[in-house]
Amino acid sequence: MVTIYVEGGGDEASLKSQCRRAFSEFFKRAGFARGKMPSVKPMGGRGAAFDAFKTAHKDPANDAFIMLLVDSEEILATMQPWTHLKLRDGWDKPSGATDDQAQLIVACMETWLMSDPDAFAKYFGKDFKKANLPEVDLEKRSKPDVYKAVESATAAAKPKGKYGKARDSFELLRRINPVTLRSRCWWADRFLDTLKKHC
Repeated sequence: MVTIYVEGGGDEASLKSQCRRAFSEFFKRAGFARGKMPSVKPMGGRGAAFDAFKTAHKDPANDAFIMLLVDSEEILATMQPWTHLKLRDGWDKPSGATDDQAQLIVACMETWLMSDPDAFAKYFGKDFKKANLPEVDLEKRSKPDVYKAVESATAAAKPKGKYGKARDSFELLRRINPVTLRSRCWWADRFLDTLKKHC
């Protein structure tokens, strides 16, 4: 069994429920069978996700493989996830934790979402500007640049209009193609490979 403590879902129970459902749909599309699905625990803020991860990790009665999944928030200067989290957030790797247990969405969830422009276009409909989404080096773009691209692509879309995180992010996560995501985002590929190894 795998349990993932995830940054996201806000403070509202309804958003946390949407987050769990979206990841469940995403994992099904990624080929995870019923009975071998990871358990997702949306924790709201990144600090709360790390605290919950640490508590679960040190619990001797917990026999699940525990993972932390948070946005990197910044372009990575290292390929070591715990090193990045120490440099950016001041988080120390818990005793006994492995690199596999720290997973990063680089730089933010919207990077994953724009990996599949076709899913984006189908969801937003008429006047969505697919050409405004970057075609290469998705994980080398800053969070502000990612948001700028997403907002530019969706600004004139009908009927939904400009992208809204609370309204659209989990709906899009349910729809993106994991194969496409893997091919365009190395850290996402690493995340799914780690899950397949432990589920």
